[in-house]
Amino acid sequence: KTNGFGKETGAVLLQEFIAGTEYVVNTVSCNGKHCITDVWRYRKVAVGSDGNPYDHAMLLTRLEPEHVEMCRYALQAVDALDINYGPTHGEYMLTETGPVLIEAGSRPMGANCSIGFLDSLLGHHITDISLYSYIAPEKFAAFQAKKYRPLAAGMFKMIMVPETMDFVSMPIESICRQLPSVYSVDLDRIRSCGQVTRTVDLDTHGGMVYLVNRSEAGLLRDYGIIHQMETRCFGLLYAADGQPAAADPPAGGEVPLAQLAPAAGPAVVYSDSPLAGLPEGMVQCTPSTVAGLQGEYGQAVIVLQKPPAQLEAWFDGLAALMGHLEDGAMMTVPRTACGYFPYGTLGMSMVLKICGCRLELPVWNQLDCLQGTRENG
Repeated sequence: KTNGFGKETGAVLLQEFIAGTEYVVNTVSCNGKHCITDVWRYRKVAVGSDGNPYDHAMLLTRLEPEHVEMCRYALQAVDALDINYGPTHGEYMLTETGPVLIEAGSRPMGANCSIGFLDSLLGHHITDISLYSYIAPEKFAAFQAKKYRPLAAGMFKMIMVPETMDFVSMPIESICRQLPSVYSVDLDRIRSCGQVTRTVDLDTHGGMVYLVNRSEAGLLRDYGIIHQMETRCFGLLYAADGQPAAADPPAGGEVPLAQLAPAAGPAVVYSDSPLAGLPEGMVQCTPSTVAGLQGEYGQAVIVLQKPPAQLEAWFDGLAALMGHLEDGAMMTVPRTACGYFPYGTLGMSMVLKICGCRLELPVWNQLDCLQGTRENG
C-alpha cells in the first residue's frame, strides 16, 4: 500500500491499544530547554470495525488539572528523547491512569494548518519559534517566559462522509460562508475528483473546515451545525444528481401568504420564482433578483413551488437576503416549502440555524409553519 508520502509501506508496527482521549502537545526546544506552543484535543469517531477517523481537533484555550499533568509529561518525553533544538509534534493519550506517549516527531504540526489560521488563534507560528531556537535564543527565551494565552477558540473539522457518492455540486461552500466561525474551507482534493468516499481514516475525509471564534460557545454552535448536517442531512453539503427525499407537500400546496402578512412593518418573500397577488406590505425576491433588494425587513417568508434545482445558488441568494433582515427578524417557512426541500422540515430547520435563527415553538393557529428568530444578523 502507498502511504501519504507516496512511498510503499514495507512493514507494519503493532502497538498496544490504549483507551482514552488523544491530545497534541507541540513544543520547541533550544539548547535542551523546551517550551509548549499549543495544545489540541482530538475527537475521533469509531466507524464500526472499519476505522477510527478524526472528527475534529480543537485548540485548548484553558487548562484543566489533567491537562497540566499531560503537558508536564510531554516536556519530560521531549527530554527523554534528547531533542535539543527545533519543533516536536507530540501526540499523547490521556487515560484513566495518566498520560501515555503515542508518537513524537521532530517536525511542526501537519501542513494542513495555514500560517494565517494559526496566527489568528495563537498570535505566533511554531516555525517562527523554531527559527528563534536556532538563530535568536534570546527571542526563544522571551517566548518561553510568556503565559499560555490563545487569542481565540479554534478547530479544524474533518467532514465525515457516511457513504461513497458522486456529487454534482458543493453547497457546503455556500453554507460555510454563512457561519461566523468559519475561517476557511479546503475542498481542493474533493473538487478535483467529483466524488466523496466513505470516511474510515484521515485520507478519506470529505474536506476540511477551519473555524475561529473569540467565543468558544460560538465556535461550538457552528461546529454543531456542520456536524448535524453531515450526520443527518449530508445531501445539503454535497448534492447528488437527484435530491434526497423530502416529505410530499400538502394537498393543494398553496402558500398561506395572506395569513402571514405582517400586522406592521415590511416583509420580504424569498421564492424560487415570481409570485402573483402578494398581500400589501410584502415584497418578493428570487435567487436571481435578490441582489436588487433595497431596505431592511423585520419578517421573511421562504417559499418553494418546486424542489430547488441549484442548491448552491439558492443558498447564496438566501445569504444575500440575510443582509437585509433586522436583528430579531422573524423567518417563516410554510410546510409547502419544507415539502419541496431536501430532507423536508429537518432540512429547512437546518437552513434556519445556518441563518443564525433560534427555532421557535409552533404557534397554535400556524401549525403548518416553521419559524425562527434571527439572533445574530
